[in-house]
Order: sequence, then structure tokens, then C-alpha cells
Amino acid sequence: MQSMTSHFMGLAALLVALIGCAGNEGPERRVVNGRVTFEGKPVDDGNVRFRPIKGTPGQNCGGPIREGQYTTKASGGVTVGTHRVEILAYHLKAPPGVDIDSLDPDEIIRQAYIPLRYNVQSELEYTVESGRGPVTKNFDLE
Repeated sequence: MQSMTSHFMGLAALLVALIGCAGNEGPERRVVNGRVTFEGKPVDDGNVRFRPIKGTPGQNCGGPIREGQYTTKASGGVTVGTHRVEILAYHLKAPPGVDIDSLDPDEIIRQAYIPLRYNVQSELEYTVESGRGPVTKNFDLE
């Protein structure tokens, strides 16, 4: 019985090691999450995008903003290095005379309201440091 337990523990340790190595392909990544506010109020609906700059490897990574919170889990997170951060936020509207609750999601008008200096002409930069676990980065926009 003791031998069987030792054998099982050895296999379990090997499996954990192999799984850990599988995630090490390509540039190092970290999940980034946090809060997004504009003029002191949580952004209800939007997107945050991290675009690698200054020689940082990898592709754009981002995630949706819902009720003031975001997380970037796609493809394992944001690559370690410096990024230009783009934040888009929308007010949801219905066409005149139509109740927004009666519309399908693709019929709702999304009106952007965050200034260009935070999205397509973003001046925001953030450096993701090497390490383990998620990183919290809040964006309080004015």
C-alpha cells in the first residue's frame, strides 16, 4: 500500500511539472485586472486593450469592462513589458421612441464617451512586471 501511494504521488508530481512547463511557450504573460472609472463613476460597458510598445513582444490583449471591472484572461494574459492602454466606454441607447429593454443586443446603439486621449489617441502606458499571479491595475480617468 505504501508503495502504491508513493508511486501515485510521484506520478502526480510529474504531471504537475509537465503541465507547468506547457504554459511557458512564448513570451511571459500575466493576467491584469482592475477597476475603470471615468469622472469618479464606474464604467458600466466598455473594453480595455493593452498594445505592446517599446520592443515588448506579443499581441494585443484586452477584455470587457462590466460594472467598472475588467480582466485580461485571453491567451493567458498580457505579455510582460510596456503597453499603450486603450480604454473604450459606451452609453447604451435605443433609437428614439423605442424602449431599450425591447431590443436585441445587436440593435442597441453604443455611443462612445471616453475622450480620445484614453482610446484611439491614448496617452496611457503601463508596464507589466515579470512575476507570478494576477496584477491589479486601476484606471481612474478624468
